[in-house]
Amino acid sequence: VRDAPDPDMALGHLADLFERLRPAQVYAARLVAQPSLARGLVGLIGASEHLARTLLARPELLDTVVGGGGAPDLDELAPWVETAVSLAGRSAPGDTEEALGAMRKVMREASFSVGVADLAGVLEPEGVMARLSRLAECIVQQCLGLAAAECAARYGDPGADGPLSGIVVVALGSLAARELSHGGDLDLLFVYAGDGT
Repeated sequence: VRDAPDPDMALGHLADLFERLRPAQVYAARLVAQPSLARGLVGLIGASEHLARTLLARPELLDTVVGGGGAPDLDELAPWVETAVSLAGRSAPGDTEEALGAMRKVMREASFSVGVADLAGVLEPEGVMARLSRLAECIVQQCLGLAAAECAARYGDPGADGPLSGIVVVALGSLAARELSHGGDLDLLFVYAGDGT
């Protein structure tokens, strides 16, 4: 804790984290057995308030640190998001909320793993921004598909070109520049051109 960038923050977050972990003894034993993991965890929660709060809100993300999984490659992000949505669709067909929940989970896991790799110095800043931007693009694509399916179910099939015909999503700001950072917002324009209602 003494060696963390902010020892007081690290100690406070560590206490809060172990109050939320179940079973805490399993994680504690693993961290004691692997001091480098313990240093990494304490360094993480003592360096980034954003990642610490993410971890406190979802303690299961600790497996990303303890499991040693690295940040996903750029080409892994789209299949990761698509698989999550597909599995949610199979378990609850037509349930948009289930699919959105699956996307939120994948987004948390992927962005957290990118954050861990960022703090560990495994990724250059350009690699961090590229991964976060690609993740956002994948999530927006899947959300657009869900919205289109929901509209088609509610209002009927819009025609041979499909429910996404005539819709363009324009990214602005940091997403357009592929420079999205941790906790960054998406600035998007949805443009539609077509006949009828």
